[in-house]
Amino acid sequence: MPRSHICPTFFSTLVFVEILLFITTTPLAARFQAKPFSSAQIGINYVPNAFQNSLGDFWDAGNGGEIFWEMPFYMGTVQAGGRLTSFSRKRNDLPNFHLANYYLQWGYKWSLPFHLKWFTGMRAGNSTMWFGNNAAYPSASNITESELTAGIHSYISYQFLPTWSIRICGDYLKMFTRKRVNLFYISIGIGRSLKLPDWLMKFLE
Repeated sequence: MPRSHICPTFFSTLVFVEILLFITTTPLAARFQAKPFSSAQIGINYVPNAFQNSLGDFWDAGNGGEIFWEMPFYMGTVQAGGRLTSFSRKRNDLPNFHLANYYLQWGYKWSLPFHLKWFTGMRAGNSTMWFGNNAAYPSASNITESELTAGIHSYISYQFLPTWSIRICGDYLKMFTRKRVNLFYISIGIGRSLKLPDWLMKFLE
Protein backbone atom coordinates (compact mmCIF):
# COMPACT_ATOMS: atom_id res chain seq x y z
CA MET A 1 0.00 0.00 0.00
CA PRO A 2 1.28 3.50 -0.70
CA ARG A 3 2.69 5.56 2.17
CA SER A 4 2.10 9.25 2.38
CA HIS A 5 2.56 12.29 4.55
CA ILE A 6 -0.23 13.55 6.75
CA CYS A 7 -0.74 17.27 7.21
CA PRO A 8 -0.03 18.46 10.79
CA THR A 9 -3.41 20.21 10.76
CA PHE A 10 -5.08 16.84 10.22
CA PHE A 11 -3.26 15.42 13.25
CA SER A 12 -4.21 18.40 15.41
CA THR A 13 -7.86 18.12 14.40
CA LEU A 14 -7.87 14.37 15.02
CA VAL A 15 -6.38 14.76 18.50
CA PHE A 16 -8.82 17.57 19.38
CA VAL A 17 -11.89 15.57 18.29
CA GLU A 18 -10.67 12.46 20.10
CA ILE A 19 -10.07 14.33 23.37
CA LEU A 20 -13.41 16.16 23.11
CA LEU A 21 -15.33 12.93 22.58
CA PHE A 22 -13.42 11.24 25.38
CA ILE A 23 -14.13 13.99 27.92
CA THR A 24 -17.80 14.51 27.04
CA THR A 25 -18.81 10.84 26.91
CA THR A 26 -16.67 9.29 29.67
CA PRO A 27 -19.26 9.72 32.48
CA LEU A 28 -21.89 7.90 30.40
CA ALA A 29 -19.51 5.13 29.37
CA ALA A 30 -18.48 4.49 32.96
CA ARG A 31 -22.04 3.39 33.82
CA PHE A 32 -21.88 0.49 31.38
CA GLN A 33 -18.40 -0.89 32.02
CA ALA A 34 -18.00 -4.59 32.79
CA LYS A 35 -16.89 -5.80 36.21
CA PRO A 36 -13.12 -5.24 36.68
CA PHE A 37 -10.99 -8.25 35.65
CA SER A 38 -14.11 -10.30 34.85
CA SER A 39 -12.85 -11.17 31.38
CA ALA A 40 -9.98 -10.65 29.00
CA GLN A 41 -9.44 -10.48 25.29
CA ILE A 42 -6.30 -11.54 23.47
CA GLY A 43 -5.67 -10.92 19.82
CA ILE A 44 -3.48 -9.92 16.92
CA ASN A 45 -3.55 -7.00 14.49
CA TYR A 46 -2.17 -6.74 11.00
CA VAL A 47 -0.65 -3.31 10.35
CA PRO A 48 -0.62 -2.71 6.57
CA ASN A 49 0.15 0.99 6.59
CA ALA A 50 1.91 3.73 8.51
CA PHE A 51 1.58 7.36 7.55
CA GLN A 52 4.62 9.37 8.57
CA ASN A 53 5.72 12.96 8.61
CA SER A 54 9.42 13.22 9.48
CA LEU A 55 10.38 9.60 8.80
CA GLY A 56 8.65 9.61 5.42
CA ASP A 57 11.40 11.72 3.86
CA PHE A 58 13.97 9.01 4.46
CA TRP A 59 12.21 5.65 4.99
CA ASP A 60 9.21 3.70 3.71
CA ALA A 61 7.13 1.89 6.32
CA GLY A 62 6.57 -1.79 5.69
CA ASN A 63 3.85 -4.10 6.92
CA GLY A 64 3.77 -4.87 10.62
CA GLY A 65 2.06 -6.92 13.29
CA GLU A 66 0.73 -6.43 16.81
CA ILE A 67 -0.34 -8.58 19.75
CA PHE A 68 -2.52 -7.34 22.60
CA TRP A 69 -4.17 -8.26 25.90
CA GLU A 70 -7.24 -6.29 27.02
CA MET A 71 -9.49 -6.40 30.09
CA PRO A 72 -11.99 -4.23 31.99
CA PHE A 73 -10.46 -2.17 34.80
CA TYR A 74 -11.94 -0.34 37.81
CA MET A 75 -12.62 2.60 35.53
CA GLY A 76 -12.56 1.89 31.83
CA THR A 77 -10.57 -0.72 29.94
CA VAL A 78 -6.83 -1.38 29.97
CA GLN A 79 -4.72 -2.95 27.27
CA ALA A 80 -1.09 -4.00 26.99
CA GLY A 81 0.63 -4.98 23.80
CA GLY A 82 3.48 -4.74 21.39
CA ARG A 83 3.85 -3.84 17.72
CA LEU A 84 6.68 -4.46 15.27
CA THR A 85 7.09 -2.55 12.00
CA SER A 86 9.93 -2.50 9.47
CA PHE A 87 11.20 0.60 7.69
CA SER A 88 13.19 0.43 4.43
CA ARG A 89 15.56 3.20 3.40
CA LYS A 90 14.93 5.58 0.52
CA ARG A 91 18.62 6.52 0.25
CA ASN A 92 21.65 4.27 0.04
CA ASP A 93 23.48 6.15 2.81
CA LEU A 94 20.80 5.19 5.36
CA PRO A 95 20.26 1.87 7.15
CA ASN A 96 17.01 -0.06 7.27
CA PHE A 97 15.54 -0.44 10.73
CA HIS A 98 12.87 -2.21 12.76
CA LEU A 99 10.59 -0.30 15.13
CA ALA A 100 9.08 -2.07 18.15
CA ASN A 101 6.53 -0.28 20.31
CA TYR A 102 5.55 -1.64 23.74
CA TYR A 103 2.63 0.08 25.40
CA LEU A 104 -0.01 0.32 28.10
CA GLN A 105 -3.37 1.78 27.16
CA TRP A 106 -6.41 3.03 29.06
CA GLY A 107 -9.80 4.25 27.87
CA TYR A 108 -13.52 3.52 27.63
CA LYS A 109 -15.52 1.15 25.50
CA TRP A 110 -19.08 1.80 24.34
CA SER A 111 -21.60 -0.81 23.18
CA LEU A 112 -23.27 0.08 19.89
CA PRO A 113 -26.08 -1.55 17.88
CA PHE A 114 -25.48 -4.57 15.63
CA HIS A 115 -22.88 -6.19 17.93
CA LEU A 116 -20.51 -3.26 17.49
CA LYS A 117 -18.26 -1.71 20.15
CA TRP A 118 -16.23 1.48 20.05
CA PHE A 119 -13.13 2.09 22.14
CA THR A 120 -11.20 5.32 22.53
CA GLY A 121 -8.35 6.05 24.89
CA MET A 122 -4.75 7.03 25.56
CA ARG A 123 -1.60 5.01 25.00
CA ALA A 124 1.94 5.38 26.38
CA GLY A 125 5.04 3.25 26.16
CA ASN A 126 8.47 2.83 24.68
CA SER A 127 9.63 2.61 21.07
CA THR A 128 12.87 0.78 20.29
CA MET A 129 14.58 1.11 16.91
CA TRP A 130 17.14 -1.42 15.68
CA PHE A 131 19.24 -0.01 12.84
CA GLY A 132 20.98 -2.35 10.40
CA ASN A 133 24.25 -2.03 8.52
CA ASN A 134 25.17 1.39 7.19
CA ALA A 135 27.84 1.08 4.50
CA ALA A 136 28.26 4.86 4.23
CA TYR A 137 28.74 5.31 7.99
CA PRO A 138 30.01 2.05 9.54
CA SER A 139 30.19 3.61 13.01
CA ALA A 140 26.40 4.13 12.87
CA SER A 141 25.68 0.50 12.02
CA ASN A 142 23.86 -1.96 14.26
CA ILE A 143 22.81 0.56 16.86
CA THR A 144 19.70 0.61 19.06
CA GLU A 145 17.72 3.64 20.20
CA SER A 146 14.76 3.79 22.61
CA GLU A 147 12.34 6.67 23.00
CA LEU A 148 9.25 7.52 25.04
CA THR A 149 6.10 7.28 22.89
CA ALA A 150 2.55 8.45 23.64
CA GLY A 151 -0.65 9.06 21.75
CA ILE A 152 -4.31 8.20 21.25
CA HIS A 153 -5.93 5.01 20.03
CA SER A 154 -9.42 4.14 18.83
CA TYR A 155 -11.09 1.09 17.33
CA ILE A 156 -14.47 -0.29 16.30
CA SER A 157 -15.03 -4.01 16.79
CA TYR A 158 -17.70 -6.39 15.53
CA GLN A 159 -18.58 -9.54 17.48
CA PHE A 160 -19.33 -12.21 14.88
CA LEU A 161 -19.29 -15.14 17.35
CA PRO A 162 -19.91 -15.24 21.13
CA THR A 163 -16.17 -15.17 21.91
CA TRP A 164 -14.69 -13.80 18.67
CA SER A 165 -14.58 -10.31 17.21
CA ILE A 166 -12.80 -8.38 14.48
CA ARG A 167 -11.64 -4.79 14.80
CA ILE A 168 -10.47 -1.85 12.73
CA CYS A 169 -8.04 0.41 14.60
CA GLY A 170 -6.42 3.77 14.18
CA ASP A 171 -3.85 5.45 16.37
CA TYR A 172 -1.73 8.56 16.34
CA LEU A 173 1.60 8.30 18.18
CA LYS A 174 4.32 10.81 18.92
CA MET A 175 7.90 9.61 19.48
CA PHE A 176 9.78 12.01 21.74
CA THR A 177 13.06 12.04 19.82
CA ARG A 178 15.08 15.25 19.60
CA LYS A 179 13.06 16.01 16.49
CA ARG A 180 9.55 14.76 17.24
CA VAL A 181 8.26 11.95 15.03
CA ASN A 182 4.52 11.58 14.40
CA LEU A 183 3.09 8.25 13.23
CA PHE A 184 -0.46 7.43 12.21
CA TYR A 185 -1.29 3.72 11.99
CA ILE A 186 -4.28 1.88 10.53
CA SER A 187 -4.66 -1.80 11.44
CA ILE A 188 -7.16 -4.64 11.33
CA GLY A 189 -7.27 -7.54 13.75
CA ILE A 190 -9.08 -10.36 15.45
CA GLY A 191 -9.59 -11.07 19.14
CA ARG A 192 -10.89 -13.84 21.36
CA SER A 193 -12.65 -13.18 24.67
CA LEU A 194 -11.88 -15.29 27.72
CA LYS A 195 -13.61 -15.54 31.09
CA LEU A 196 -11.02 -15.37 33.83
CA PRO A 197 -11.14 -17.95 36.64
CA ASP A 198 -12.23 -16.73 40.08
CA TRP A 199 -8.78 -17.20 41.62
CA LEU A 200 -7.16 -15.02 38.97
CA MET A 201 -9.82 -12.33 39.36
CA LYS A 202 -9.19 -12.21 43.11
CA PHE A 203 -5.44 -12.07 42.56
CA LEU A 204 -5.75 -9.14 40.13
CA GLU A 205 -8.14 -7.31 42.44
